[in-house]
Amino acid sequence: MRILFCGDCFPASQSLLKERLPIGEDEVVVCNGINLRKALANCDVVIPMMTILDEAIMEAGSFRLVQQWGSGLKGVDLDAARARGIWVANVPASGNNADSVAEHALLLTLALLRQLPAAQANVNAGTLGAPLGRMLAGRTVCLYGLGATAMALARRRRLWWHASLGRSRP
Repeated sequence: MRILFCGDCFPASQSLLKERLPIGEDEVVVCNGINLRKALANCDVVIPMMTILDEAIMEAGSFRLVQQWGSGLKGVDLDAARARGIWVANVPASGNNADSVAEHALLLTLALLRQLPAAQANVNAGTLGAPLGRMLAGRTVCLYGLGATAMALARRRRLWWHASLGRSRP
């Protein structure tokens, strides 16, 4: 089986997949976007990563499965896939994926509040404590929607809020 990664983002995903496949039976190929149509011609599975798979792209290939390594399928033309008998799958938003994205969202929130790039530059220059940044404690956080990721983020925020009040449990 020939598996094609469309794009070279998230490079660790390719090595993770290679480690889990039987040796010698499957081939993992990475296409950085140049000559994508040519790469699609001989593959069985397409992992689009951040590449849009529209009807024209699907016509260029003979693959039978699109496996998105995320919860969304916005970049995949589902009608075109259905018309060609191509199976489309993704990672459920719940469970580890939601937890991972929630933790990343929390990291980015703190990085914004604490002005991380400026703080890192100051530490590298030998200056500590600047900029002061702002705290997350006591702030209102707005979550758009309450899907699996937002619920995972809400749980983390609630635990944090209770800890900042000195409470042991929410």
